[in-house]
Amino acid sequence: LAGGERAEALRRAQLTWISGHGRGSDACVDTPGWENFSGKRCADYLREYCEGGGFRAGAEWTGGPQFNQPELHCCACGKPSLGESLEIDSLSNHTALRAIA
Repeated sequence: LAGGERAEALRRAQLTWISGHGRGSDACVDTPGWENFSGKRCADYLREYCEGGGFRAGAEWTGGPQFNQPELHCCACGKPSLGESLEIDSLSNHTALRAIA
């Protein structure tokens, strides 16, 4: 695949992962000890801001780097399972390595 085709394959894989993400899966575990920069933990996000593996409508502002990325640490907000993380990382690393070559 050419560079543009690789990028498109990565984008499609990520979109497929997002649409088929196994929300509430036993394979997902909240990051132990994680807190946002205001002291909120994953249990707080589950109660107040997230459900079904994403942010509740209107609560999207509580994610991202300014809140220590709960979407990467809390299952309720969309943290991928270990298997999903490895699959995406593998594809990303493969694409990055091939783009450099």
